[in-house]
Amino acid sequence: MLKAEVKDFIESKSEVIADAFDDARQFYLDALMPLWNAHLEVNNAVEEWYSGNVGNRRLIHLSEYVTINMAMLVPEYLRSDKVANITPEEVKDQVPNMHHKLLLSKSTGIPFPLLMPSDIEENGDVTEIHELITESPTVAGKAMLTEWGSAALLALEQEGVELPDELTELIRLPDSLA
Repeated sequence: MLKAEVKDFIESKSEVIADAFDDARQFYLDALMPLWNAHLEVNNAVEEWYSGNVGNRRLIHLSEYVTINMAMLVPEYLRSDKVANITPEEVKDQVPNMHHKLLLSKSTGIPFPLLMPSDIEENGDVTEIHELITESPTVAGKAMLTEWGSAALLALEQEGVELPDELTELIRLPDSLA
């Protein structure tokens, strides 16, 4: 039910998403790639000049550490095989997607928490939404919001979207805490 609300909201803005999608991606790449390319030059020089040293290899370790961390900023399709092999598998495009969605949010006015759990095509169509509601691990049959769901529900409320009681009850504090 929450997924449908998020999808409807985003797809109602598909035209503005389509207009801003490529520009947001390009803005991110234009900001990132000069720094990434400069670091790769440094990393290559460090590997060339210091990789054969015996003992404490601080420069090699530091350069590899920075490379791994910076690689998480780079979209997968721009990572060389060498860099892809040292980047944690589970990272995929998470960091570039966060940046892209923040830029989309800024340029379209669509709340960031609605864009984040959503896989969106260039034309603004939503292809998938991460789980927003799950079952409580402590109370069988009781629904609870995921990290994506809490932020999305609050964003929909802030946007003035009329939500069913079943959803708004998920975000309310118990009387004992109110």
